[in-house]
Amino acid sequence: MFLILKFLVEIRIMTKNSRAEEMREKSKNAASAWLDFSQRKNKNMDIYHFFFEGYDRFYYFNKFKEVHYSLLKSYPLCNQYECGGKSEVLKVHQKICREESLIPKNQLLFFIDKDYDNVGSLQPCYEGVYQTDFYSIENFYTSSEVIKRIVEEEIGYNRGSIEFNELVSKYEKLHQSFIDKLTDYNLFSMLCIKYGFQLKFEEFNIINCIIIKDFSIELINAGIDGKPLYDIDIDYLITRYEIQLVKKIRKLKNEGNDVSRFIGLLNLFKCKKRGIKRFIQYYKQTESFDINYFFRGKEDFKFLVNFLRQTEFSYGCKTNLSLNSPEKTLLSHLAKHAITSPSLLSYFEEKISK
Repeated sequence: MFLILKFLVEIRIMTKNSRAEEMREKSKNAASAWLDFSQRKNKNMDIYHFFFEGYDRFYYFNKFKEVHYSLLKSYPLCNQYECGGKSEVLKVHQKICREESLIPKNQLLFFIDKDYDNVGSLQPCYEGVYQTDFYSIENFYTSSEVIKRIVEEEIGYNRGSIEFNELVSKYEKLHQSFIDKLTDYNLFSMLCIKYGFQLKFEEFNIINCIIIKDFSIELINAGIDGKPLYDIDIDYLITRYEIQLVKKIRKLKNEGNDVSRFIGLLNLFKCKKRGIKRFIQYYKQTESFDINYFFRGKEDFKFLVNFLRQTEFSYGCKTNLSLNSPEKTLLSHLAKHAITSPSLLSYFEEKISK
């Protein structure tokens, strides 16, 4: 009886904490960040002010402190503001630019992900704002150099040991295979946004079609009409998108909702799908095209976590990580291993040197 009561209490606490966390997330926006900044900005004129989308603050905050210490041999004073998304960061940036502020520009730092916004040869440039070279900061966690640091420091295999070399080699081969298998998916996602189609990544959920088993990639749970899935190519993606959209229309219609917008979307997609297919074929044949710059970071980071789980299982070792933790917890823990891109280093150095 005591154990049951204890369990019920724990569930209530977890539910309460979950609701509190949800409320905190909803309260993060440009207005709340601006209000917080306004109340703090004149208290100490030597403080750096950081504006983040969200949990990317773990990465940027730590990297800035490292660079600041390497240049000035001291740690900076900083205030941080979570804005609740890319557009919210840009709203705060725009408002601060319009204001007559006594705070030097080098003490104001803004960070956003590149995402798929404004796809094309001309990427938007926001003065004073750092924008990731890749899709998002999660891409900074998945390079070969990062896995080497993780294997050495979190798993405990020395560089040059048989286990170390094996794991790095397996990771590099498997990661490239993962990227190859999801190249069409990432290009498809990019073009859907370009053409204005609604593609909810959580509903499309391609990452759950892929598992790592015995250090090889297997495709599961996603065949069309019960057929086995052999490749996540553009033909499969187009068919799956149409099927899911038809199912959504049917569900909404049965619930008595207006479906005219989604029917229009489906008809437009049918008209554009041949063009999307041609675009993808063109991109893949272009020598200068590098999918790494358009590869969604969330899927990339999930691959890293799944690889580490496979490593624990196959090698009988235990990492210093709780691999079932929420993504933001793992991003925070692994931030020290993630790469610092040359563009980010230049952004930091410019802010510190002025």
